[in-house]
Amino acid sequence: MNNKKRVNNYFLYNLYMKYSILQNKNLLFLGRNIINIAFFISFWISIFTKKQFYITLTILITISEISNRIFKFICKKIMGEKTYKIIGTGKRPKKIKSNSYGMPSGHSQFAGAVSTYIILHNYKNILIILSSIIWMLYIMYSRVYEKFHTVQQTIIGSFIGCLLGYCVYYNFY
Repeated sequence: MNNKKRVNNYFLYNLYMKYSILQNKNLLFLGRNIINIAFFISFWISIFTKKQFYITLTILITISEISNRIFKFICKKIMGEKTYKIIGTGKRPKKIKSNSYGMPSGHSQFAGAVSTYIILHNYKNILIILSSIIWMLYIMYSRVYEKFHTVQQTIIGSFIGCLLGYCVYYNFY
């Protein structure tokens, strides 16, 4: 019997092998703690500069965190232990020791909200738009890679975050 793993898609395999930076421990640590870091920085910048952009960003982060807890409570009541065809399960993956519910992903919701807000603020700068999208996708990837969430939980979280970012931008800024 052959012990080699069968590779179906060599393009994706080579991409994975060449770009193993995605599994960098420092980047993954940053992905886990990005909400606290971003809130701390935007909060202090908004206090010292009193610029509307940073004040609104701080409000957005706060709204995203509070609404995520509300969404998790609602999803836990509705979904419970069930698994649905498209959206999967609401629970976190099995090996995670966490008291919070998995649906929706708070980090992905935060990343979607902040990315949308930054994109709307800098809609003419393609570099900022692309880096915001890549950053959001990396946060989503890191949550799935470290088995904190399922793919569906991160997609739904980022979708909710994008809606929040849009609403906050057009209502506060």
